[in-house]
Amino acid sequence: MVIEITTMKECHLDEVVVLENASFSEPWSKQAFKDTINSEEYIYLVAIFENKVVGYAGCYIALDEGNVTNIAVDADYRRVGIGNELMVQLKRLLEERSVSSVFLEVRESNEAAQRLYESCGYEEVGMRKNFYSKPQENAIVMKLDISGEK
Repeated sequence: MVIEITTMKECHLDEVVVLENASFSEPWSKQAFKDTINSEEYIYLVAIFENKVVGYAGCYIALDEGNVTNIAVDADYRRVGIGNELMVQLKRLLEERSVSSVFLEVRESNEAAQRLYESCGYEEVGMRKNFYSKPQENAIVMKLDISGEK
């Protein structure tokens, strides 16, 4: 399986929104994605297999810190390394922009995502009570220290 990881563009947005709606109880709108991909403060990537968007990931950057905003992989393409490759490529781009640490929040019940992030070097650093709604749930805060790896 050959997956292409590339920068998200407007031509990808319809497929990204379908994935977003299938993956999250409070999905981002097409306009929200459009606003972010046209901003220097964000990096967004898509994973493409046979001309189809099968995953995406994005990060917000403020000074030397990043915050992973969204990551999703089509249910039919999970557990084959796409999420991992998106995270690896996102980290590479963050390093190029001199980001020293990256944070993310993950649902307390989402053990599969937690394992993915741990395999990418993220460590649990805290908890945000009732961070999520629909359903209400705590978020585990995870951090990747990039500066210590250089």
